[in-house]
Amino acid sequence: MGDSTAARRDELQRFSNWIKRRFESKYVEDHDLIVFGDFNTPTIKDELFAALVDCGLQIPKPLVQLKAGKRNIGGSNLKGNARYDQILHLPTVPENFTNAGGVVDFFVDEANIARLYPGKNYTLQQFSYQMSDHFPVWIQIKTDIEGFRLNQIIRAKSK
Repeated sequence: MGDSTAARRDELQRFSNWIKRRFESKYVEDHDLIVFGDFNTPTIKDELFAALVDCGLQIPKPLVQLKAGKRNIGGSNLKGNARYDQILHLPTVPENFTNAGGVVDFFVDEANIARLYPGKNYTLQQFSYQMSDHFPVWIQIKTDIEGFRLNQIIRAKSK
């Protein structure tokens, strides 16, 4: 990613434009798309996130408010204050997502570091080198969608 906010916004906007062009192409048969990764978007309300989703990408409903189990988590980083990691989709068939999704909180709190690594006395930063400085984000997807896929192919061939 770029070194400045403007450079990062430009990269995300170019990625979003590529997605938009791809799905406007008459040669594309499959319009299901899931995009995921560490996009370094601090919040889902900032200009970087807006550039990323400019093509119509959306957050699946279960990931709008990140949760670890039943506990709300503010973000996908260990401090829980930034939404760097995203799973996004073009909402062609939103019902393909279940209502299950969230983050895996392997950190819990600083006291948990000693339980995970007894005798190491890791700081939060040292701990992040052992595991990660971000929580894994997950979503459950329904994959039994043959009827919908066949309709997509038939519609594409009739264009």
